[in-house]
Amino acid sequence: MFWITRRIGIAEDRLRRILRSKLVKGGKVHIRRCESEPKHLIIGIGQIHPVLRVTFERFQAKRIATVQYWIFRLCEYLVKQEEIQCFGKEGFASIKGKSTRARLPLELLKEIKNEHIKGGGTKRVFKRAAEQWRKALHKQQLEKARGAIHFLDALSLLQANHSQVTIFPLERDNVHSAIHKSLNSLQDQVKGLESSAAFRSARSKGGKGLTQKEVQALLNRNKLVQSRNQLLSDPRRDQEIFKNVITQATSESVTVFVLGQGHRNRFLMLARSQMPSDMLFVWITPPQLWLWRAVQSWSGLLLLCFALAILVFLS
Repeated sequence: MFWITRRIGIAEDRLRRILRSKLVKGGKVHIRRCESEPKHLIIGIGQIHPVLRVTFERFQAKRIATVQYWIFRLCEYLVKQEEIQCFGKEGFASIKGKSTRARLPLELLKEIKNEHIKGGGTKRVFKRAAEQWRKALHKQQLEKARGAIHFLDALSLLQANHSQVTIFPLERDNVHSAIHKSLNSLQDQVKGLESSAAFRSARSKGGKGLTQKEVQALLNRNKLVQSRNQLLSDPRRDQEIFKNVITQATSESVTVFVLGQGHRNRFLMLARSQMPSDMLFVWITPPQLWLWRAVQSWSGLLLLCFALAILVFLS
């Protein structure tokens, strides 16, 4: 008897080896391929990360720390076992599309490494940095919050622990700087409106018995939020980031980047429609992200079933 099996390429063979690692266990994997024997492997890792424009609650900060710790362990495995030395970093932009490899300043890397050594382990360092960042944001101490962000980033700690690790830019300055400026401007307007007396009064009333000024404050805030959300979903951002990843991947057997989980769906679409035929694209979602959504979905479904059961019983 003869068995006919599909031949796999170098990239897929390497991917299978990576996915067998216990460090990927629990992650949700989406794969896009264009041909049966791809030569280049691209791995996108979804993340949530700290920012400077929005305040967070304690449980949200802890979740960010847990996700970054999971990403750090996976990336460190890729450095040690797969000899990956360069990772794409969100928020790092190239000038006029030029490819660049960089590292954080040496003094900052030493500080991060010392914190890791004296802090009682990587997990504790991330958790402590998350709490420092959250408290600094609530107190409007932006410089302190900005400093804590470096300690709450998987790729920063990876560079601190491995001198050969570099990062490459996912963004392009000419595209993303304009979008970021507009986003910051909108966020400042939202923040200013939310601190106004009319908006605070409308919120305290729970939306009932509002004056004309209070109604207008709510309407203006909603318009600003809608504009911000539209800008966040601007397809140019993902298209340019995807182009940068493809450019990097043409000269590497394996390319790894870390990007916000909100980009996943569009990247999977771009991989299906625009990826070169000799490439294999994978997106890995940390378990803390997809399990949380699953729990929320099941909780909503159970509540709905419970409500329907009560209605049937009362009728």
